[in-house]
Amino acid sequence: MAQALPRGDSSLQSIFALDNASLDAYDVCTELEDKASDEEELRNARLLGYLILYAPSSAARYEIVKTIHSCSGEKEDLQELSTRYMDFLFVVSVCAWLFFHVSF
Repeated sequence: MAQALPRGDSSLQSIFALDNASLDAYDVCTELEDKASDEEELRNARLLGYLILYAPSSAARYEIVKTIHSCSGEKEDLQELSTRYMDFLFVVSVCAWLFFHVSF
């Protein structure tokens, strides 16, 4: 099982250089994690939270935060958003694996 999202605004803000919008979006993810009723909901909440923490760039973090805020805290919308990110990341990882392991 995936590790729970870390808590503690002040340490997160300094370690991951999060702005207020990012912290607010991260709070949405921790609330979603706290209210999860099954493993899939837990995974989805954690995926969104870890995407904020480990975004590859500030521009990527901005887009992730913006899409989380666009869900207006609606659990179903956030779950669907996470599923879409998961599907996208799976496709990207498969394509990367194929690129490096299959000769053309």
